[in-house]
Amino acid sequence: MHQALQSADIPKFSHLNREFHFYIYDRCQNSYLVELLRETWERLALRGHTDFNYIPKRSWVSIEEHTRLLDMIERHASQDEIEQMLRHNKLLTYEAYQSSPRYSTRSTTLL
Repeated sequence: MHQALQSADIPKFSHLNREFHFYIYDRCQNSYLVELLRETWERLALRGHTDFNYIPKRSWVSIEEHTRLLDMIERHASQDEIEQMLRHNKLLTYEAYQSSPRYSTRSTTLL
């Protein structure tokens, strides 16, 4: 992912990001939830959607977050601790998207 970002290859970065997430999701015992996640990612992919097109600065932060998550898994952090970190990171992504020019343009268009 780091190399893809350095060469500004957003499609490759997005593909590797998806691979990273599904590497973790596929270990979930709730197959219904994993299938919902897969369907959602596929629907977004059909639209050519990637958060990294709209909020490119999140790409570098994403790599840091993935590293932090792997560190937490390796040190056997509690599920609650991991969940809190992931929820916080999703909130940061949402806030970054809200403050992006695309979101601002879209919001005013809807009014």
